[in-house]
Amino acid sequence: MFFDDTDYLADDFVESNKALIKDGVIYTDAEQLKVVVNTNMTVAIMSGRGWVQGHSFSNGSTASLTLTNADGTLNRIDRIVVRLDYANHQISLIVLTGTTA
Repeated sequence: MFFDDTDYLADDFVESNKALIKDGVIYTDAEQLKVVVNTNMTVAIMSGRGWVQGHSFSNGSTASLTLTNADGTLNRIDRIVVRLDYANHQISLIVLTGTTA
């Protein structure tokens, strides 16, 4: 696919990466992108690296995300995800707030 004296687009590299590398965390130890619950409705996401759809991402330092208040009696499951935003050319950590049930 890649030859000297040829121009390539980012999509060319992404497609090549997708064929070789699965989505997920690059595991070097158990702390990579570990989510730690804090007491003030926030979670800390430890540093780490990974891949999403052929794009690499890196969280160089501990990130903090805020959770919304849950219902007083019903349960809810929130998820911390790595989101690839093609429109803005960025990868970010976000909270997907679950539905109370």
